Amino acid sequence: MNSTIKLKELLSSLLLRIRELDITRRQLLMGLMLTFLFVVFGFVVLNSGPLASTKVTTIKVSDQSLAPTLFGVGTVEARRAYLMGPVVAGRVLNVYVDVGNSV
Repeated sequence: MNSTIKLKELLSSLLLRIRELDITRRQLLMGLMLTFLFVVFGFVVLNSGPLASTKVTTIKVSDQSLAPTLFGVGTVEARRAYLMGPVVAGRVLNVYVDVGNSV
């Protein structure tokens, strides 16, 4: 009961201050809508994208056998590379391999 009276007093004082500031209903509605949109935008930003919390899956520790595996991503480079070219000038008549073929 006491909290209801305090809430009514708070609302009446808020309305009185709004009237003193000469804020129209349209301005008040626009302000409330912008505040609502700002809150929704903040909620979406915090729950998605880089600011979202990371979902973690946990399991209980237990004894198990370990199978060795290896996985990797990268490039392979030769230990040595040689530049090869013709010793005498001439024309290439045929090329019997394509790029990437083993020779």
